[in-house]
Amino acid sequence: MKVLLLSCNCGGGHNAVAQALREAFEAHGAVCTIADALQFISSAVSSAVSRSHAFAYCRAPILARRIYEQAETAELTESSLPYRILSVGARRLSNYILAGRYDTVLCTHVFAGMMLSACCARYGIQVRSGIVETDYTNSPGASCCREDRYFIPDACFAPCLTSRGIEGQRIIPCGIPVRGSFYRTVPSEQARIVFGVVPTHKHLVMMCGSMGCGPMESLTATLAQCMGAGRELTVLCGGNRQLRRKLEQRYSGQPQIHIRGYTENISLLLDSADALLTKPGGSSVTEAAVKGVPMVLTDTVGGCETHNAAYLIGRGLACMADNVPELAMLCLREMTEPRRERAPFTTRPAAEVIYETMTAL
Repeated sequence: MKVLLLSCNCGGGHNAVAQALREAFEAHGAVCTIADALQFISSAVSSAVSRSHAFAYCRAPILARRIYEQAETAELTESSLPYRILSVGARRLSNYILAGRYDTVLCTHVFAGMMLSACCARYGIQVRSGIVETDYTNSPGASCCREDRYFIPDACFAPCLTSRGIEGQRIIPCGIPVRGSFYRTVPSEQARIVFGVVPTHKHLVMMCGSMGCGPMESLTATLAQCMGAGRELTVLCGGNRQLRRKLEQRYSGQPQIHIRGYTENISLLLDSADALLTKPGGSSVTEAAVKGVPMVLTDTVGGCETHNAAYLIGRGLACMADNVPELAMLCLREMTEPRRERAPFTTRPAAEVIYETMTAL
């Protein structure tokens, strides 16, 4: 099996899911390539969309929320403007698939799904195809994609697709794929040592996506005042270098506050955590749910993350507050709670289900 994984550089979650799929497929002997779908339009378009997405999330969250709300209410079809724009990349994508002799294409973003659908319709490309949802909702526009299989996080999302004409046998509830390391556990005391945390202390981890968005500065300030003895805080700023520099300067003399950019081993960091304060991105909350880490969610941009939060809170896996003081109180409470069992919808790795399904086609 030769697999093309089409992602988009709109946040880290879509790429993280693509990485999880590649890991699982390659473990079974498949050859996999990850590509940014927007590159098939042009590098300039890909870069512009990526920068605009980051700006909206970090600097204009209200705008990002409204754009998503409009997309949800719009009835996207093959004649709609987004589909026509994405179709511009269909010829280059078809040439890429033929040149690489790919027999399977999986899309981890609805933009990629639309482009692949146009590619197959216009140029007769015949591959096994699937679209993988990366949030606990149905992506706006997913119903106008024409992939062989739709991999969704939970069966409760299937009616939205069937009501729009997608046959039930094409819909596979499987969860959201995460890498295999999240299904393995390191003792928390051992994991804390790696991150410079006293093994016997309670440990709170805060991260708000790859872009470091949301009220992280004010949250850190409030938490620093109330952590107290025996508690430590690790803040992951992601790609937000300005925030990282500011926090490092402010808390350089406080050994219980750890400021980081990225870490290559989120799995180990979650093993070290007694609670996680995060924005409800689909990939990151699934990783925490697999680990059984109690979650406190902050509403940063709304949109699909509102659906993610509602799903997790409804299943008792997370809690949420509207302001910084309440978020801090919830964090202190959750740090004393025992770890939860692995969430039922994460019991079997989603990537394995997707591999078996695509192999059987």
